[in-house]
Amino acid sequence: MHRFASAIQLPSSLLAVALLASCSTESQPGHIAVQYDFQGVESPSRVSLYLLPTSAAVDCDALSGNPFDLATDSSRSLPVSGDATFTDLDADSEWLVVGVGALDGAEVATGCVDGIKIVDNETSFVNLTLENTPVDIQGSYIAVMEFNAGLPVEVIGATLTYDAFYDDFVGWLCTILEDCTDVQEDDTQAVATELLTLYSSLDIEVEWTFAQSADLIHGEMEWKTVEGVVVDEAKWNLIEGSFSGEIPGATQILFTSPDLRINSEELTLFLLEEVMLRDTTGKADILDPVMPDMLLSTGGALAIDDDFTGQADRISGEMNAVLDFQSLGFAHSFDMIWTAHRGE
Repeated sequence: MHRFASAIQLPSSLLAVALLASCSTESQPGHIAVQYDFQGVESPSRVSLYLLPTSAAVDCDALSGNPFDLATDSSRSLPVSGDATFTDLDADSEWLVVGVGALDGAEVATGCVDGIKIVDNETSFVNLTLENTPVDIQGSYIAVMEFNAGLPVEVIGATLTYDAFYDDFVGWLCTILEDCTDVQEDDTQAVATELLTLYSSLDIEVEWTFAQSADLIHGEMEWKTVEGVVVDEAKWNLIEGSFSGEIPGATQILFTSPDLRINSEELTLFLLEEVMLRDTTGKADILDPVMPDMLLSTGGALAIDDDFTGQADRISGEMNAVLDFQSLGFAHSFDMIWTAHRGE
């Protein structure tokens, strides 16, 4: 006699569970959909989004420097606001999205969202806001500038033949150089011409020093060399004053309270003694207000962060100078374009 085992019938719900358990399933990739915008003063012209894997060393707080090298994916040259999607990301992985806004090649806005976890076969939706962060400009910068008063030859000639100025200026030079005889007067006029020519093309090396608190700045400017000659700070006081300003967005610098003045008499003595090698020893105490007053207005500038460290590597700006020839009754203004590189 044969015995047959009777079949065991399971409820349908338990059967479904058993079938699912017996089947090996592979997880499906997920996606990240990013909706981004910009809020701030200095708007970028284009935006790039970068996708980076989150780790113990990489999150929004720890991230610094250029995100390009760490990114596994990116979406570039996007409009200022919009959306983008990163697809086919492993389930259970974790990511962060960095947004970088650029204007004329300079970073002006950033944003970051981290802790984005990928769910099997689902899309994670993220909102990202890019904002201005003032670049760090603290420190010293060196610029080589041409102090070009823009005085054409005919203006220099007119200046020297204008009695009110000529008598004062050449008479002052005679006193300084102890060179006032009739025989030597022509040489004194030649010196005067050379001086005014130098003022129209004077090569100077300048050190800008900036202090910063958030978006407010304060600074000073010092002339380090003039026509290749090192300025002895203990002896010469060629420029004085300071300036204040602000960075309302990220990279644009607005100088709000420029108060810089070139000591034209000191500069003239420096040129005579240090550049033209004339003897002016002991004559600084007889200075008269013959040379024009020179006031500098620093205008505006742009701070540039070349390596995306958050610290400016160079600053480019425009400076305006006003020469007030009081004895001639006219003033002359001119602009100087400058680029200063961060010092070591």
